[in-house]
Amino acid sequence: MDPTEFTTQLAQFTSLEELTNVNTNLGNLLTQQATANNSLAVDFLGKTIEASGNSVDLKNGVADSICFFLGSICSGSHGECS
Repeated sequence: MDPTEFTTQLAQFTSLEELTNVNTNLGNLLTQQATANNSLAVDFLGKTIEASGNSVDLKNGVADSICFFLGSICSGSHGECS
């Protein structure tokens, strides 16, 4: 094998290894972000909220409200779900 060709292949393998490491680190970051989001969601347990609608308005790329979907039909003053 030509020394120049060997050097070229070595550089390509090094780049591939670095890209693999970047991909692994991004996967770890996504996992950590999901864990953080789940931890923050626990803060909402036991809290009462009021909503003026069931949609989110987007103006100039910014939402000024949120939307929440209930998985079942709720009724009554305490939000009992069936």
